Amino acid sequence: MNCLKNLKNCKASCCRCIVFIHPSMRVQDKQLLETHGCTVEKLENNNIRIIVPMDCPHLTKDCKCDLFGKPERPSECCRLDHDNKEGVYITDGCIL
Repeated sequence: MNCLKNLKNCKASCCRCIVFIHPSMRVQDKQLLETHGCTVEKLENNNIRIIVPMDCPHLTKDCKCDLFGKPERPSECCRLDHDNKEGVYITDGCIL
């Protein structure tokens, strides 16, 4: 199944957020990020995952990627096209 073919029906946020992993975070930084709409989660390995809600600037109005098939497309996006979720942060609602 191709991620882009089904993007209009997808409820996951792969193309609608940016995810960062950090080894630690101060409480006041967590509060600041959450105040600005970010989600901050502690992972099993004690790292911190920060999810920043932000549509990818390459996601078009009709839910297509304008970098699809181009060499500058990020490798994380290419990995999703091949049903490979390993190591890629995907929220609930992924249709793959």
